[in-house]
Amino acid sequence: MPGGRCATLLHRGPYEEIGRAYAKIIAYINERGYTVALPTREVYLKGPGMIFRGNPQNYLTEIQMIVTPSGE
Repeated sequence: MPGGRCATLLHRGPYEEIGRAYAKIIAYINERGYTVALPTREVYLKGPGMIFRGNPQNYLTEIQMIVTPSGE
């Protein structure tokens, strides 16, 4: 996967609520005049275990988006 300048956001909570985190990071990127280069990435730092589901409120997912200045 390509590297480069990256905007990241940590989402704490269930996967079903991650859409709000995406809205925030995209708004942040747009406000600063960047565009997103695909693909985006999700790193699952804390999630359901192999045996026990755990508490979804404590799941931790890092969203990573490679950004470039608009027009490039």
